[in-house]
Amino acid sequence: MAQDRFDTIVGANVHIKGNLSNQGSIEIHGSVDGEISSDEDILIGQTATISGPIKAKNIDVSGNITGSITAIEKLELQPTCKVEGDIHCATLSIKPGAIFNGSCGLTSADSNKKVGETKKPSIELEEMTAPSHARSLEYLIVQAKEKNYSTVVAVGGIGHITSIAHKIAGSNIVLGIIPVGSFPDLNSFLNIHKWQDAANALKPRRYIEAQLGVIEPGAHIFLTACQIKIKNESNANIIFPLYTAKFSDGTLNIKLTTEHQHLLFEISQSQNRSIFNLFKKQSATSDIYTSAFYEIKGQIIVDPAAPLFIDGEEITNTPVSISLHPKKLKMIISKEYA
Repeated sequence: MAQDRFDTIVGANVHIKGNLSNQGSIEIHGSVDGEISSDEDILIGQTATISGPIKAKNIDVSGNITGSITAIEKLELQPTCKVEGDIHCATLSIKPGAIFNGSCGLTSADSNKKVGETKKPSIELEEMTAPSHARSLEYLIVQAKEKNYSTVVAVGGIGHITSIAHKIAGSNIVLGIIPVGSFPDLNSFLNIHKWQDAANALKPRRYIEAQLGVIEPGAHIFLTACQIKIKNESNANIIFPLYTAKFSDGTLNIKLTTEHQHLLFEISQSQNRSIFNLFKKQSATSDIYTSAFYEIKGQIIVDPAAPLFIDGEEITNTPVSISLHPKKLKMIISKEYA
């Protein structure tokens, strides 16, 4: 918030019980029990505690708020903030460490647009990289469970999202996902292709219970699929409980089936090198041969070692063991989810 001076400042030792309204900007470091409104900007400092709705042009939050927030233009949630309530804004900025429990509505700032200009809702997200111990991911999930939060929203890349999914699987918490980046498998599975879709899916809170895949070592989780690309002349073995599948080049996709009762190990390669004729052409005009195995688990050994990807992001290297996670995860999906 590019605001150097504020018209009204509430100090850290000040407690206000009642409504606070001003046409000018407001900076708060104390406590307010009541409604706060301004025609300009509002800054909620780190020591501030607010109980009541807040409405202003731009709002910057570093303290604690229990109540709804309406920002005509931009709302910024700083790393030290904790918000319990619904938010409505045209632009939302969420910093690593910010805690938000409520629904999110993103609307156009029509009252501020110029002639010939269209302001669309937007969201600015920063992925959590190195949170302090006091606000680490483990700490936040423990707090969510202890306080019986109904929903946790994961904002970030595929690694951050799957880490949260692993920690809340099997609990009553429902996971909402706002991906930062493009993850075709995940987006297609949830039928959420843009951040607007993800934000709009949070309020109706329609969810499914889905099985997860787990990759060892490292306890990596995948929600839809993972992939291993085998270079030509490499030796790859998939060791299943009762047999072993071998191949020497191509791509191995491990997918969660629709019923999530088995894993689908699907191998695609440029020619049929199996003496047991396990591979079949995808079509008469295709040069790609495929073979599929439905199993509950499998160990993959490749010589030399090959990278494993989740939605295009390299996670680890072989050898790995892949199986179904014993607990299901509740995930918010789009209302158009098939």
